[in-house]
Amino acid sequence: MKKLNAVLLAAALLGGAGLCAETFVLDKPADWKASGGSVKWVGEKQDIMEVKGSVMLTSTKEFPVDVNKVYEVEAQAKLVSAEPGPFYLGFIIFDKNGRQIPAYAVNACSGTETTLAREVKVGDKTLLVKAHPKWTNGPWFSVVRDVKSDLSDLPNYNFIGDVTGMQKNGENVEVTLKVPAKAAVPAGTSVRLHTQGGYMYTGGNCKTKADDFTKLKGKAKGRTKFGMYGHAWAPGAVKARVIMLVSWGKYKETTQIKNVKLEIK
Repeated sequence: MKKLNAVLLAAALLGGAGLCAETFVLDKPADWKASGGSVKWVGEKQDIMEVKGSVMLTSTKEFPVDVNKVYEVEAQAKLVSAEPGPFYLGFIIFDKNGRQIPAYAVNACSGTETTLAREVKVGDKTLLVKAHPKWTNGPWFSVVRDVKSDLSDLPNYNFIGDVTGMQKNGENVEVTLKVPAKAAVPAGTSVRLHTQGGYMYTGGNCKTKADDFTKLKGKAKGRTKFGMYGHAWAPGAVKARVIMLVSWGKYKETTQIKNVKLEIK
């Protein structure tokens, strides 16, 4: 009898967990904010988005982030005209103060911590940092300051600049910036390399096709120690909105999108 009661209790708990799932269907104009291009609603129920050009679509609803829950996002997209364009599905994330967390703020290159060998002045186009074996030329690097080796400074918004080149300078490394420094930074300040990037692409990406709708779907749970990844939330993320980048970087394409849904369980 006790064994039967335990089984019934487990079943009840599992049933209750299912009932706690929340499903959000984002199929109305009021559900989305568009940036770039144009959007109109078509179809028998006026629940299909027809997007022309390169457009960022962000859900107007903001969702709290609970790292113990699973966030499953999905959508379907189809090319209507011109050549296939990239389509991305995921989340744009925000910290406790409502500030958007950009990829560079969490994409830390762990183990690249060093210090400034000389002061950075406003307008400087180069930095001098104490030599470090991992400070070598590479694509998409940025420099941030006031860092900690345990990465507890993330998200770190203390951006100094994007890197266009590095070369040895005696016992130091000279770093060339893409844009002159906008703020002064004292010598001895801790710095680290970060990489640039986009958003949290939980649903993945695809090249839209003309013959049928392509379905994108993905899940996120837990928290990463660093990085902007699709499978888990970045450091500092406490709120999120669904985001879609439609025909990203293409401006003549027309894309239809339907069945956008977020399930939290």
